[in-house]
Amino acid sequence: MAALLNVLLLVAIFHFGYAHRPTTLTDEQVLELVHLSCNDAKFFCPAERFLLKIGEQRIFNRFAVLQSEEAALLKTSDLPLTELFGVFRSTFCCTEGECLAQCNIFPINEKRIVSNFHEIYKEVFALHISEINEYQADYMEYLQNGKKNGFVPARVEELYDILHENEDQIMDLLAKKA
Repeated sequence: MAALLNVLLLVAIFHFGYAHRPTTLTDEQVLELVHLSCNDAKFFCPAERFLLKIGEQRIFNRFAVLQSEEAALLKTSDLPLTELFGVFRSTFCCTEGECLAQCNIFPINEKRIVSNFHEIYKEVFALHISEINEYQADYMEYLQNGKKNGFVPARVEELYDILHENEDQIMDLLAKKA
């Protein structure tokens, strides 16, 4: 995360004062942004056309990334730097499906209460469980603003962990209220 911030800071300083002017990223900056946007610590893998297999390793094919039309467009795009990570992720990363298996990343299925929470959150918060309700404002903020960014905030992840750990008790309470 610190490296990601350093790269962003470097690029932002380089382009200080011109939020929407072309970014003119260098090849090395493009590669660094691609790597930071798509790494296995975030459970992402290079997209199939940018994937290079060397034995058990799965890495980015630098040549394919730099020669791609997308990289050329992104180098001189008028996108704000803060939006480039989402664009890089959707372009250069595999984020779901079979291609993740190439990097030995396999999905972990969430418990039903977590995967369906967006449908039952009102009922769960109405149970007035203090450990859960302390996350209500964070979850509401996430519903209104966060989902469009594609990231789940840490506080919402904590809520999901609590729901996961206490699914049986919460589901019993919901059944009694119904």
